[in-house]
Amino acid sequence: MNIQTLAIDKNGKVLEIRVFEFSDDLFLHFAKSEFSKLGVSVKTSVVIDEEHLEQKLVQLSPFVRQAFAGYLKDYLVDLLKESLEKMGSSPSKIEYQEYTVDLKVIPDLIRCIESNKYTHLNRMG
Repeated sequence: MNIQTLAIDKNGKVLEIRVFEFSDDLFLHFAKSEFSKLGVSVKTSVVIDEEHLEQKLVQLSPFVRQAFAGYLKDYLVDLLKESLEKMGSSPSKIEYQEYTVDLKVIPDLIRCIESNKYTHLNRMG
């Protein structure tokens, strides 16, 4: 499952899309958590590769950016602690990969949300 940040100009043209792939467990957590309640998803007309589409997007106003970033930073701390506890002192390669997959992606998502370059978020990608 993924979440996307989009850079959209004033004419609705999508200039850039960043796609963040998450485990199904984390995506399900986001869907049931405060993350799903932040901002309002609104049908938005966009142009991607000269094709007109309607997508349900959250506009990243300063308040919404701060709320998403704050939620994700708090969650990242909790996830890091939980992952380190599960891995123990000598995790196998498979355990390490399993418990760090989402930890690697969340910081990049936070940076995009905090960047004024990205104007919208699609949390149901």
